[in-house]
Amino acid sequence: MTRADADSPSPLFAQVRDSLKASIASGALAPGAKLPSEAELEQQFGVSRVTVRQALSDLQKQALIEKVNGKGSFVSAAKRGSSELGPLSGFYETMRRRGHVATGVVSGIKRIAADPTLAAALRLPVSAPLGMVTITRVVDGEVHAFQHCYGSIGLIESMVKEDLGENDLLTVLNRRLGYPVARSHIDFEAINATPELAAMLKTRIDAALLRIHITSYDGRDTPIMHNDFYARGDRFRYQLNAGR
Repeated sequence: MTRADADSPSPLFAQVRDSLKASIASGALAPGAKLPSEAELEQQFGVSRVTVRQALSDLQKQALIEKVNGKGSFVSAAKRGSSELGPLSGFYETMRRRGHVATGVVSGIKRIAADPTLAAALRLPVSAPLGMVTITRVVDGEVHAFQHCYGSIGLIESMVKEDLGENDLLTVLNRRLGYPVARSHIDFEAINATPELAAMLKTRIDAALLRIHITSYDGRDTPIMHNDFYARGDRFRYQLNAGR
C-alpha cells in the first residue's frame, strides 16, 4: 500500500479504495482477513479519517468487505456457491447494502431435549440437552423471516452475547467465536402457514412460506449447529449462484 497522491486527478478516497481492492484481488488480503484499522489506514495513506471511511464504504457497497460491529472490517468470504440472501450469511449485509434497515429480534435462550429430527441432524442421542434461540428478521420495520437456531447450550449462550440482532450468523461463528464452518447441508421446502407460523410472520393463515433446514459442519465434518428457517414467500427470495 502506497501513500495517496494529492496531485493525482483521482480523488483520495478512490486511491485508497483501489489500493485495497488491488490487495484483495491479488490475494494479499485473503478472504476473511482483517483490514488494518481506520487509524492505521489513515497513517498508511496519509489521508483523513473521513477519506478512509468513504473508501471502506465503497468497498462494502461492492461486497468486497464486511464490517463487524466492534471488530473492524474484513475481506468478504468467497461467494461461490453461497446465496445472495442466505439464512446464515449475508442477510443483514445484503439488505443494508440495498439501503434497507435490517435488524433481528432475538428471543431468550431455551433449554430443550433433542427430538429425533434434531438428534439425527446433530448426531446426538435422542433427548440430549440443547440450546435454542429464535431470531426474527425485520426489514424496514416489517417481519420477513424467523429462524430457530439449535446447538450446544454453551454455543448458543456464546452466540447470543455477540448480538445476533445486528450480525449475521456466520460472522458470529467464524469471526467472533472461532467456529469455522466448512460446509452446510441445506434442504428447501415450500409450505403453507399454520396459525402459529402466520402469527410469527405477520401474514395470513395458509400463506406461502419457504422453510429451509440448515445443518452446518466444521472441517472434521462434525455438526456445529442446526437451523430451521421460515420466510414469507411474498418477502423473501433465495438466490443461489453455482459454478464459476
